[in-house]
Amino acid sequence: MEEDDDVDQTPIEELPGILGYQWDDFDFVVLDPCLSAIAEIDLRELQEAQAVAEGFKLEVLTSEGLRIIEIGTYGPIFPIFGELPSLAVEFDCPPNQGPAGGAGYLFFLAGSTTGDVKREVDSFCSALKLKVAELLSAA
Repeated sequence: MEEDDDVDQTPIEELPGILGYQWDDFDFVVLDPCLSAIAEIDLRELQEAQAVAEGFKLEVLTSEGLRIIEIGTYGPIFPIFGELPSLAVEFDCPPNQGPAGGAGYLFFLAGSTTGDVKREVDSFCSALKLKVAELLSAA
């Protein structure tokens, strides 16, 4: 098999600015402790709450002030973290990867500090946890 010169062969863990990732619906991999709250999200409860509420909104404190973030009825939570000013979230699905390939979300530092990331992620995850508990208890 020929190696494709157009494909970056850098391991995920060595990408500049990478803080964590989620690949093929497996657990979230934390490379920097600033994202540790993401790994604690109960995805089954979240999906149940999304379906019960047909989507919902969260108020999240960011480095730019209070932000309203919408969580849809279906779909993964991971790309929504890209709405936080301190994070860039990229979907990676390499082309021509064949049947054994995969896809996932990569989390990068977006021109801020890991302290900013931690504060925003913790705020997001705290609001999410409270909203999910509220929705499931009302169901």
